[in-house]
Amino acid sequence: MNIKFIFKALSFTLLTSFVFASETDDCNEIQKYLESKSLDYTKTIGKCITNDQGKVIELQVNNEDLQEEDVNKILSYDSIKDLEYNVVFTESDERDTPYSYVLNPHPGFTSFPSAIANLPELETLCFNYKNIRKVKYRYDLYQIPVEDGSLKLSKKLKKLTLGQVELSSENLKEISSITSLEEISINYSIFNENDISSFENLENLTKLVVTNPLGVEKVIPNNINKIKSLKELRILNGYCEKPSYDFSGLNDLEILYFGITEVCSIDISKLDKLSELYIIGPDDIHFGVGIKSSLSLELPKNIKKMGLESLTFSADEYKSIASLPDLEELSLVYYSDSAKFDITSLECHNKLKRLTISPAHYHNNILENLDFLNNLENLTYLDLHETEITEIPQLQNLKKLEHLDLSRNKLFKFPSGLSSLKNLEYLNLYENEIYDEIPESLNNLDRLKYFNVSDNQFIKGKVLIIDSLQECSYNSYIAKYELCVPKGYEVKCLKDSYDTCEEGGNIGESNDGKCGEGNGKCPDGQCCNKDGQCGTSEDYCLASKGCQTDYGHCVDECEQIIEQLRNMGLTGINSPISKCILNEKGKVKDLKLFYGQQKYIDQLSNLSDLETLDIECSEIVDNFKAIRQNQKLTEINLKLYYDDNNLEFPEDITYLENLKTLEIHSLSLKSLPSSIKKLKNLENLLMNRCSLTDLPIEFGELNNLKKLDLSENQFSEFPEVISSLKNLEYLFL
Repeated sequence: MNIKFIFKALSFTLLTSFVFASETDDCNEIQKYLESKSLDYTKTIGKCITNDQGKVIELQVNNEDLQEEDVNKILSYDSIKDLEYNVVFTESDERDTPYSYVLNPHPGFTSFPSAIANLPELETLCFNYKNIRKVKYRYDLYQIPVEDGSLKLSKKLKKLTLGQVELSSENLKEISSITSLEEISINYSIFNENDISSFENLENLTKLVVTNPLGVEKVIPNNINKIKSLKELRILNGYCEKPSYDFSGLNDLEILYFGITEVCSIDISKLDKLSELYIIGPDDIHFGVGIKSSLSLELPKNIKKMGLESLTFSADEYKSIASLPDLEELSLVYYSDSAKFDITSLECHNKLKRLTISPAHYHNNILENLDFLNNLENLTYLDLHETEITEIPQLQNLKKLEHLDLSRNKLFKFPSGLSSLKNLEYLNLYENEIYDEIPESLNNLDRLKYFNVSDNQFIKGKVLIIDSLQECSYNSYIAKYELCVPKGYEVKCLKDSYDTCEEGGNIGESNDGKCGEGNGKCPDGQCCNKDGQCGTSEDYCLASKGCQTDYGHCVDECEQIIEQLRNMGLTGINSPISKCILNEKGKVKDLKLFYGQQKYIDQLSNLSDLETLDIECSEIVDNFKAIRQNQKLTEINLKLYYDDNNLEFPEDITYLENLKTLEIHSLSLKSLPSSIKKLKNLENLLMNRCSLTDLPIEFGELNNLKKLDLSENQFSEFPEVISSLKNLEYLFL
């Protein structure tokens, strides 16, 4: 009986203790107080965490409308160890420029609360004025002074962050008296750069972050090298007042992040413990992009991670970087005037794990020789986006590679050897100039999670069917890819629908040099010519010369055209071809010329299977004689955007007896020739927005014409000859 009674009593005690703790929870008390003052708890308190006794230990306060008594109540709990306090200013509906709104005056208490100094257990403090507004493309930040005496804080404080404040010399002295401090961050604030040297008294200080406001030439604080306890130093948006900066006194420094707006020399050669170095130039189109002159860098040999961004690199700097033996991560984001990267080997080739080389805003190719890549056997991450490379060597030695970004380059084929990268999880070939078939061997990459080939010239073949693939993109605004899904597979990452691949016959491989029906396919990499012989020269491989696509590799006519244009330097947005579609024989059946210049039009006679032609001309074209040879043409769309008072209807078109649809737009075209009658099979004629005033009597001989659009011309009366068109169904005048 006694034992049972004791257990019951103990249970009652635990239950009542739990209820009591719940009722006296500090966070609940804060909530009840704010609600009693008709203040929004969820807006004001971003985070409130208590310990086992219900005492608040972590608190985030967003002060948009609090009065001083409210602040004092919220900050009256001496158990608080971690405090974030934000004074928030909101934008009004009133504009002061077309691009900005006026900030509302804060309706409450905005000073640095004296109550913070009364928190004896405080270990982490983040205090920010969020007094900021957007003005078109930039942000205006306003600093507010902190009263002297406000920063005499807890002797247990270890981490201090101040944002958008104006600090006096006295404020900085107060901070330097908190000997327990291990980390200080001063962001977007104003202070005397000479006074920061008082931090040298803080023997426990290991991390210092100073972020200067953008657009304000705040110089790099002086005498930082006196703060000898530092292990991590981060300076952002620093203005180099002096030609060089010496950090040689920081013997324990391990991480240096140096963001600069002007060129200056940096002496870190004696920092033997430095393992991470980041030097970042400006990267804001309104406040400047890139450092235009090369830096003078003296690098210690023990660096393991290095990022140099928006900087101009010289050949000497490349050599200095290449000589570092222990580098594991390297990021080079170069400015446009950088020297060519002609390094053939890196001392760290057996240790480097991550490599990024890319431009800062300006696209130019500094990579002349990429053979060194294949020596980086421990590389797991490679990013060469926007470097304008046209080819990349085989990377078969990079067995550990997981991430490969080659986006926004000028690759025109799928890089060879990709299927050997068995650990690859990420492959990005977005916005290159690839005209190729997806290698089915990529399905061997059974760890691949991301695959992007969007916005290339033209890609055909089968989509990947890898089980691990989570995201895939085959979209293109340039041309519709000819892709299909292998039969029996559901590819979950696809956003668009594709037809199921047609099952071809099982054609055996030829072993006697002959190919074609009854002889089989040529071996891999060989082409079957029109005479049934295997080979590799243009006479065998060009579809324009009769290469048989079912029995070997063929270079189709679109690929041939694009290759010729590439050799002329006409790629990407400079290419005159905006659409090129093939028939089953690999010959062009549908072509759109975006820049219809005479030299391109003269080549059209080589396209014997052309059925649809779309040309936009912005400069005068003398003739269209070449298209007389295109007797399979059934549709022409011609837009002549240039002014020419002597412009005549291109009579070369009248030689196309199989033409069914003709669309011409030109404000300079005033009449039609009598030879228009030769287009006996014409069914649709659209010549709206021209300057026609009359039609020839022979126009009435277009007996198969069904649709006629002559709207927005300059007819003064109804052309009687239209009455002769017996099969006309639609007329627009």
